[in-house]
Amino acid sequence: MLSGLVLRPLRTMNEVRDQAVWWPALIMSALGGVLAVLANDASRKEILHSTLSTSVPALGIVVVMVPAFCALLGLVSHALATQFGGNGSPTPFITLSMIVVWIADAPRLAVAMFAPDKNSIVTGVGLLSFVLTAWLLTTLMMRVHELAWPRALGCVAVELIALLLVLKLPLTS
Repeated sequence: MLSGLVLRPLRTMNEVRDQAVWWPALIMSALGGVLAVLANDASRKEILHSTLSTSVPALGIVVVMVPAFCALLGLVSHALATQFGGNGSPTPFITLSMIVVWIADAPRLAVAMFAPDKNSIVTGVGLLSFVLTAWLLTTLMMRVHELAWPRALGCVAVELIALLLVLKLPLTS
């Protein structure tokens, strides 16, 4: 499924639109959250230069809170979809949206691990990954909830704004 979402996302979304995939979603969100912390220069230095009694609980909080945050955003998008006439089930959308968010953000995280935060390449890749996230989430919403694209984009808009403000902008600025 993961390789299908990367190589042929439309077909894979159609195939798995009724499946809840909690374990891959939770694992990817936890790993993505840890990578996001380590991709930021300031937080990486703080984690690496602190004691284990400080850094391990901090990363533990990230491992718990980032998947919870992503699941909550998916739930909000699902609730908006039902208000706009969507007919999909909540768990497939929530879990697939968690996976899609981190698949789309992987290129930015990979570049940010090796380039300084203020680098224009990191900013450019971050912008492209955000556009990819918006397209994939909108497409996922269209597939799972059978909505037209303007309504699907409206449903995921809150999720996209929250992702931008909480996860993407603080880590690239």
